[in-house]
Amino acid sequence: MISGYKKLEHYGIVGNLQTCALIGNDGSVDWMCLPYLVSESVFASILDNERGGNFSISPQGKFESIQKYIPDTNILQTTFNCSTGIVNLTDFMVARRENFNFTALLRKVELLGGTVPMHLRFYPRFNYAREPAYIEPSKDGIKARWSDRAIYLDVPFRLEFSEQEARGTFILTNDKPVWVIMRYGDKPVNHDPEMLLRSEIDFWVSWVNRCDRKGTHCVFEGPWHEMVDRSELVIKLLANQETGAIAAALTTSLPERIGGVRNWDYRYAWLRDTAFSAQALLELGHETEFNRFRKWVRGIIAGAKDPSDINVLYPVHGIMESDESILEHLTGYRGSAPVRIGNKARHQFQLDIFGELLNTLYHGALENDPVPEEIWPAMVRIVNYVIENWMKPDRGIWEVRSQPRHFVYSKLMCWVAVDRGLKIAEMHGFGAPVKEWEDSRDTIRKAILERGFNRKTNSFAAAFDSDDLDAALLLIPFMGLLPADDERVKGTVDAVIRELARPDGLVRRYKMEDGLPGDEGGFVMCSFWLVQALSIVGREEEAARLFEKILMKASPLGLFSEEIDFENGELLGNFPQAFSHMGLINAAIHIGLQNGKTSRAKNIIGLSARSR
Repeated sequence: MISGYKKLEHYGIVGNLQTCALIGNDGSVDWMCLPYLVSESVFASILDNERGGNFSISPQGKFESIQKYIPDTNILQTTFNCSTGIVNLTDFMVARRENFNFTALLRKVELLGGTVPMHLRFYPRFNYAREPAYIEPSKDGIKARWSDRAIYLDVPFRLEFSEQEARGTFILTNDKPVWVIMRYGDKPVNHDPEMLLRSEIDFWVSWVNRCDRKGTHCVFEGPWHEMVDRSELVIKLLANQETGAIAAALTTSLPERIGGVRNWDYRYAWLRDTAFSAQALLELGHETEFNRFRKWVRGIIAGAKDPSDINVLYPVHGIMESDESILEHLTGYRGSAPVRIGNKARHQFQLDIFGELLNTLYHGALENDPVPEEIWPAMVRIVNYVIENWMKPDRGIWEVRSQPRHFVYSKLMCWVAVDRGLKIAEMHGFGAPVKEWEDSRDTIRKAILERGFNRKTNSFAAAFDSDDLDAALLLIPFMGLLPADDERVKGTVDAVIRELARPDGLVRRYKMEDGLPGDEGGFVMCSFWLVQALSIVGREEEAARLFEKILMKASPLGLFSEEIDFENGELLGNFPQAFSHMGLINAAIHIGLQNGKTSRAKNIIGLSARSR
């Protein structure tokens, strides 16, 4: 293993609803793209600790540190304990909103006791470290430029700088903190930083405690409320304020196995992931975010000339500029190459996305937000497209890079697409070939039950007529294909526990060939799916015990990556992962509902349950 890299659990995240930064417990910004999540990186030392670039503020000598968030906010605090004193570093970005339309990272350094010499290193490496920075003096500090863009570092002390790097030292006093502000572009931050800090605290506390549902309790109550709140705060950071799209994660190429090649760019909005994440926010009463996402979905549907034009994933902002490529000059996190940007899964044939799209619009209609009549013709085309193509093999929810197969989860979501199309037509009085659609829905359901269920394993299989197993089939009762008390549902839960789960709560996604070398860790989302499944089939105590085991595997800040290493419990994969935090929210809600416990969602029947 290559030394010099921090574990993922030693990072926190801050953001402004357009981009985010990963900040280590040593005060180093090791990953940040500007001005958007899918823009080129400015700091990427997490992917190459020599070439990638970083921006650190830390004590000059040895120290121990601990990170925490100001409660109910995305404002990160790192406390350094040194032999000579204690220093607190507060990091945040100002959420993009009215009167705050600048992009800046604000870093407040304050002495809590003693005397501590501090060190700053500013080492930007633009365009994934393919372009050096050209550093020059500015009015309040320095300016680093590349191409036609620039970032400014405003500091109240002198910096020594070369063409590509700046360094500085400073001594703190008890009565006056030091503010360091890094801003993107020429627009200055014309606000008192202390006022901005207070404003951001108010913004986040107000948001996490806000509930857009009238008559619904506003605070998630119960033993897991802090983890639920942290999860919704993470998803909010990954959501683009302008478009409503939610990124799968803020990073690219963090490996699913150290030294392995399963390294992907997750800074995009998968229709599937975004739909699930937006619905989790809706469960917590955040209708504004759900409505913003639904508007984005409607735009995708309306803008597609044909359903085949709808992509699996989209950039959270702007247009997709390039396909998947490899950055050969970067060594990768802890030597895990290749480093990829872009994701060619966008070109895959994945039938399940149509079910997720129509399911989202259907649940929006249940929330008294009718489907606009003008997009109904496009939705009719989607249902007809699914009916015409559901028997084709595809790449499935897990985007395998082996040969396409008849994945049962894909067939399930084809059934969902037709079922929700029928429900929307009935709900709104829209014209539709009802008899044809009903016959097709029945045909798909029959095929799933006959060819998707394996009597030998007493469970649903990953693909038609196979012995392979897929944890995604735990979602069958939540999508309404079968009731929770059906023996086939219970058999699938038992098979996942027997074949894919471990006593510590970690669950593999599947047991099948996926076309890639190497292995991966336990998939966090699948663990939470198992919690939900246990809860809905009546095994509530077992579900709660499993849930507690998984929560213990979160980082000290309550953050989850995509996967967890089976051997040492380290976080693996892109970080933090919206899918994982969405799963946490849904699992907590479902356990609460099954146990009759009060939560923010106490007046909400689970979205999926309404489909039955």
